[in-house]
Formats: sequence, structure tokens, C-alpha cells
Amino acid sequence: MAAANKILMLIVIIAVLFGTLATSKPIPGLDERTLPVLHVSAPRSGFFWAIKSLQNVSWWCDKCKPTDGVKINIKCNGKSVYSTTGTNAYTGQKDVKIDPKWAVEGASCAVKVSLSGNSHVFGISTPVIIVKTQE
Repeated sequence: MAAANKILMLIVIIAVLFGTLATSKPIPGLDERTLPVLHVSAPRSGFFWAIKSLQNVSWWCDKCKPTDGVKINIKCNGKSVYSTTGTNAYTGQKDVKIDPKWAVEGASCAVKVSLSGNSHVFGISTPVIIVKTQE
């Protein structure tokens, strides 16, 4: 009986060791994304853009390079109204003039920032509302 207990204990120890070794190695690809993700940090939800004002667009991307460029596109009510480019996809910002040529009072606008070399890598801001300039 004592020999059977020792054999059973040995089998349990081997099973526990095997289970520990099998689960302690990271699963390949589990913590890796295939594409970087751009995050648009400004404008944020609840902001208003006054016509003729200067507004900041900012972004960051954990897997992008500072040498990568970005494309900035503003859509108002679903229609593309303004485009420009920026530098440093890793972390960057650009000031944008809210031009009365395209900015219409009451319009809901969002900013899309995408990687210049890969349009599948992008981020979109939360919507902002265009308001009339206080004059």
C-alpha cells in the first residue's frame, strides 16, 4: 500500500510539473497585434469648435515610429470637408483652423487620423459640434 501511495504521489507531481511547464510559456501571438492602432486624443467628447478658431488635433500610436507621417481628415455630417498631413505618428499634434468655407454651424464633425503608409491603421475622434464664433 505504501508503494502504491508513493507511485501515485510521483504521478501527481509529474502531472503538476508538466501542467506548470505547459501553461507558463506565453502563447505565441496572444499579446501581439497584427497592426498598430492610432488613438486620437483630441478633440474629445463634449467639445465645441467655434468657426474661425484654431483647434488642436492630437494622436498617439504605441507601435508606430516617430518617422511615420499621418493623414488628418475632418468629416462633418458624414462628408469629408478638410484634409492635411502631420508628422510623428508615434505621438503628434497639429493645429487646425476652423474655416467658414467648410465649417457649418451645428455640424457634427469627427477627425480621422491614419498612417500615411497604411490607411488600415487609423483612429477616429469622438464628434465635436461646430458653433458660431462669438463676435
